[in-house]
Amino acid sequence: MKGFCRYISLALALCWCAFAVSAQQTEVRKRTPRLTTEDVVTTRTSKTTETPVNTVDEPSKKAGDAVKSANPKGDAKVGADGQEVPEKNNAAEKVWREQIARARERAEATERAAEEAELRITELRNSLSVSGQDAKSHNALAEEMDRAGKQLAELKNQARAAKAELQKLLEEGRDKEFTEASGPKATTNDGKANADYYKARYAKLQQALNDAQRRVQLYENRVRSLNEMITNPNRDRFSGAQLQQDRDEAQQKVEEARTAYDKAQADLDKLMNEARAAGIPPGVFR
Repeated sequence: MKGFCRYISLALALCWCAFAVSAQQTEVRKRTPRLTTEDVVTTRTSKTTETPVNTVDEPSKKAGDAVKSANPKGDAKVGADGQEVPEKNNAAEKVWREQIARARERAEATERAAEEAELRITELRNSLSVSGQDAKSHNALAEEMDRAGKQLAELKNQARAAKAELQKLLEEGRDKEFTEASGPKATTNDGKANADYYKARYAKLQQALNDAQRRVQLYENRVRSLNEMITNPNRDRFSGAQLQQDRDEAQQKVEEARTAYDKAQADLDKLMNEARAAGIPPGVFR
């Protein structure tokens, strides 16, 4: 009887051990996996050391793009804001420069012709007043003076129109930030004195000198003529006041022309000295 009880106790103990082992294995299978510290460090390290494609060359690429954008062809014009001026604008400025050069030349030429015509009329008037002429000579001078007067009126109209056209082009250039051609430089690309620069400057200053000299004579003639009209006893009070104003304006023009003449002469002398120092031969200015 005692042996049977021991057998039953041993069987129950074995059954309990088997049940405990099975439960433990089930709990292990159901346990959720967890990341260890080593796993976290390894993951972070792999993400941090990963290098994007072409990242190393990106700064130099951007710098190259910036230089290319600033001056893609090397000779493109750059505006006041530092931005490249489109090629079509450069072409438009070139056309404008040609137009402004022709307009300026025409305005100066027509004004010069009108002034010369006025001087010619004064000369004819003085000749007409000389005594001792026969009727034929007197009539010929009168006819020529009449033609000169008509020509002067036409030339003054042309000069006003040319001046208005020049002003219009100048305003257009200012609006578009165009600049006129600067002309030859003082030195060539190899650093030598540029004879063309000195020739162009000399021609421009010589023309300014001639213009100033002509205008001194022109306005002196006007002052003289207006003084004669002011002293005429047959004039009325109103015309006398207007003649006085015209005479004062003409006198001011005389002073301005004399100042311009002195400046042009001084600039010419300075240019000749500079040319001599630069080694430009005197024959260039002949």
